[in-house]
Amino acid sequence: MKEFDKEKWNTATRNFIQFVDNVPSGVLSFRPEIEDAWTAHEHIIHVVDSEINAFIRLKTILGQSGADTFIVNEEQWAKNIDYSKELIDDYLELFQLIRELESNIFLNVINSDQMKNFVVHENYGKVDIETWLDWYTEKHINEHIIFIERNIKIYESLSKIV
Repeated sequence: MKEFDKEKWNTATRNFIQFVDNVPSGVLSFRPEIEDAWTAHEHIIHVVDSEINAFIRLKTILGQSGADTFIVNEEQWAKNIDYSKELIDDYLELFQLIRELESNIFLNVINSDQMKNFVVHENYGKVDIETWLDWYTEKHINEHIIFIERNIKIYESLSKIV
């Protein structure tokens, strides 16, 4: 069974916040000419929205084992919500708070019986604590950092042409 690694968790949290703080302002609204590409701003807000959902999913695993879990259609959210008007600094504060709450749950709330609990995800089936940790410790965050880094590289290469 995968154990909660507080240091790895805190490092992933800090790394994401520091990474976002260093994204050049011009890149935030830049959308690469790639089908279904998101702006860096959209990626950042999505990561925090996902963390909000992850918190609820974790609480559901603990309190309602076996229940279906809420699923975000990220493409519809990105299309229908004007992420560009959402404040990144406020979202980063929320991200940090949620990550601290999740850490506390792992350190002080979960008991050994709950480690067997799970929710049912429409696309992935049974999601237990181990799967949750695998997704949310750093994997999901890093996937979006890679997309934002791609946007930065494209933006910078286009800026050199002009």
